[in-house]
Amino acid sequence: MILLLLVITYHSAFEIGFVPNDCMGVYQKGFWDKTAGNKVAGYFDIEIELRLRGFFIGGGVKTYVAKSLRNRIEFYPYQADYKFQTGYRFNDKIEIGWKHRCYHAVKPYITFGAPAIWGGGYDELFIRFEK
Repeated sequence: MILLLLVITYHSAFEIGFVPNDCMGVYQKGFWDKTAGNKVAGYFDIEIELRLRGFFIGGGVKTYVAKSLRNRIEFYPYQADYKFQTGYRFNDKIEIGWKHRCYHAVKPYITFGAPAIWGGGYDELFIRFEK
């Protein structure tokens, strides 16, 4: 009988930041519909990744917080950007995998008074080379 030693390691991160300037909107049919300007005040970003013998799987969420209706910075979630990825790292320099990103408004127009910034998502199949 062969005993396999499974060592699962992990990497996690927490980031907090300030958005000094923002301008997001929708460009369609030849015009720019600006939906946000100076509404986003900051963000929180949380990530985790599990690793096992070169394989990895992980994800995270970045939540943008806005100025409240009283024009103060509070925890007033506005936008959530989710990410998920999985793949294989051959060494510290080459990795292949799949990534999924999706964007969702947290507060609808009626409760916040501004339209959603983003909605949707995309997938990526990738090979990454690092120096």
